[in-house]
Amino acid sequence: MNNKTSRGYSQRLAKNREQCRGTGQKIEQKNITKLNSYARDPENCIERSNKNKYRLKPGTQLIKKFKGKQIVVDVISTNKFAFNGKVYDSLSAISIEVTGYKTSGYDFFGF
Repeated sequence: MNNKTSRGYSQRLAKNREQCRGTGQKIEQKNITKLNSYARDPENCIERSNKNKYRLKPGTQLIKKFKGKQIVVDVISTNKFAFNGKVYDSLSAISIEVTGYKTSGYDFFGF
């Protein structure tokens, strides 16, 4: 991210603070902290969001039974999973493929 984007976060934070002062509302400290961290180091925030959210190591095999069928998923790399000869970017995509409806991959595989 460049300084323009970083500046945008700072300006949005200042604007939100000013709006809330005028109305007597409070901004949650959590949101202020998050916006401040984005403004200080936007590159680090992006890098952290791209980490493996499931914390699964490559080579791990996930096995689940669903409606009498055994589902086997191989972890290829960070956020890359193999199922039935296809590569998926998320466990949610695999759970949707298996169930036929939108589901959380995190919940489907029991994490």
